[in-house]
Amino acid sequence: MRFLLDHADLADRTHTVQYDDDLYTFDADDLWHWLAEDRTVEEITLVGHNPALLDLANRLANEPLPALPTCALVRLRLRIDRWAELAPCCASITHQLIPAWVDYKTFKKRRPLKPKGVHAHKLLKRTRALLRYQSDMIGALEPGVRVGADPEFMHQYRTHLRRSRSVGQALLRLQRNKPLKRQLKALKNEAQATSELRDLDVLLMRLRDWEKETVYRKALIELKLFDAFTLKRNDQHQALLERLNSQQHRERMDSWRAFLDSADFEKAAKAVTLKSVQDAVDELVAEHDRRLESLTEASPDGDFHELRKLLKKLRYLLELVVDPKGRRMKALKQRQKRFGQLQDLTVQLQYLQSFQEQTKAAKPGLRKLLKDLSTAKTRERQAILAMDPFGDFVIDPGR
Repeated sequence: MRFLLDHADLADRTHTVQYDDDLYTFDADDLWHWLAEDRTVEEITLVGHNPALLDLANRLANEPLPALPTCALVRLRLRIDRWAELAPCCASITHQLIPAWVDYKTFKKRRPLKPKGVHAHKLLKRTRALLRYQSDMIGALEPGVRVGADPEFMHQYRTHLRRSRSVGQALLRLQRNKPLKRQLKALKNEAQATSELRDLDVLLMRLRDWEKETVYRKALIELKLFDAFTLKRNDQHQALLERLNSQQHRERMDSWRAFLDSADFEKAAKAVTLKSVQDAVDELVAEHDRRLESLTEASPDGDFHELRKLLKKLRYLLELVVDPKGRRMKALKQRQKRFGQLQDLTVQLQYLQSFQEQTKAAKPGLRKLLKDLSTAKTRERQAILAMDPFGDFVIDPGR
């Protein structure tokens, strides 16, 4: 609500609430006549029913709304001096908010459905359908990312961006294609712009969990860590909003969608065969096993991170031809999860250590948290060092 009303404090307006039985209506004409009465207030908030509210909004606005779901909010700016001057198309929509942009669970019930093509036998049709679906999801998630109320929107938005790029990289690995390479560079830039915001979202969720633990609670609350990192998060969100509002962002997304329907994409996707994927998988598995064997307790965090990125490349390459729910894929995802936990701990430690250094904070609870996170990080590194190499990774399509 505050997002919609320019951060206005609605609690201060409760004394102006009025109830009128005549406005308990489904007819927009009743609302129109009431609104056109002469009055001195400059702003009115109407709470009512459809179709009356939707019809009223569409009569006033020069950009009609396709729908106004239950609990949705819309703000109109009227280009008139007096309420009696009310006329069709005299307003413009300045803000809009619907539940599916605020709550990811609500969005999930109405999200774009996967097309049947993602299960097609032909690789070209399947790959194109998968990337089109991911493009649809990126567009559908963007309003929720803009609102910023539920961090799951950002998580899913980032996931679909990176997955699209990874599938494209898998194609590029099988055949050099300059147009595809240009598109992937743009997708990489879009995904990188979400990186720190996602890290801060995860940190804020963990801070709420840590505040529930007695050993950390007092220090975290007294130091106002949640508030400090919320400010950082809000700065990152504002920067992302500016990016999403840019012409360059829209051109990149439109260009990617158009590329999926192009001959250049078809040329790249036709290079995907079971043999070509197996050859590429063999290369990645050999590199994975070599890197894993070279890791030691003294290896820098960056070496672990590079191995994590290699696992992602392997997974998305395999998903072109392998059943994502198959046994080998499940094992690969479990390995990825371990690397993901290590990466989260690494980032969280960096943020908290930086805060401690900048503020000279010496609270025992914060020192305890840093020590526990460091111990957990060491444990994750040791678990990775104990992993067995993949060895042979023979593709079984399982479709």
